[in-house]
Amino acid sequence: MKKLFKINFILAGITTILYTTIYLGLLFSIILGFAQVIMSLFILYNFKSLTQVTKALFILYLIPTAVVLTLIILDSYGNLDSLVEIIAFPMTLAFLHLYITYRIKNQK
Repeated sequence: MKKLFKINFILAGITTILYTTIYLGLLFSIILGFAQVIMSLFILYNFKSLTQVTKALFILYLIPTAVVLTLIILDSYGNLDSLVEIIAFPMTLAFLHLYITYRIKNQK
């Protein structure tokens, strides 16, 4: 579980850099999102080994992520006119996930 942060850090960094060209950032955020969903399944499998604070943060991350994924599946998410829905909210979730993996890496 300690390597999750390194993978997440690299993917989040690449996505952030690519957002300087908005289009490439949007495309790469799909890869970041997919990787973070896979990491979340792994974290969920090892949920018992997390500290209480990390568990609370992870639940705080899972709820909006599940809502967004459900809306994407139902094709009801994302107004192209709203940068908050397309860029800001998903990247906020991505950075929260990055922080959670950082806490897991530093967990004793």
